[in-house]
Amino acid sequence: MTVRTWLRSAALVVAGVMAAVVAVMICAMTLQGLAASTAAGRVVEGSTPAFVTTAKNLGREDGTKMIEVSLWLNPHNRAELDALANRLCLEG
Repeated sequence: MTVRTWLRSAALVVAGVMAAVVAVMICAMTLQGLAASTAAGRVVEGSTPAFVTTAKNLGREDGTKMIEVSLWLNPHNRAELDALANRLCLEG
């Protein structure tokens, strides 16, 4: 590997790292803005599920408390998902 090739490779790596840093900074600023707008009491119209509107407000919770969240998604193609699961089990 020549010095010129090595320098090009290093420049590409540095450029990639810089791009990643900029992307993370943009995401952080965006999330900070979203958090600030939520704290200010702005609400997106129609974004609250019906079951939440009838829930009892128990007040603030400790922000350092760990919580567990589970999401169940409805698969769009159940047969394809089952076939993939069967192939994975048979191959393993």
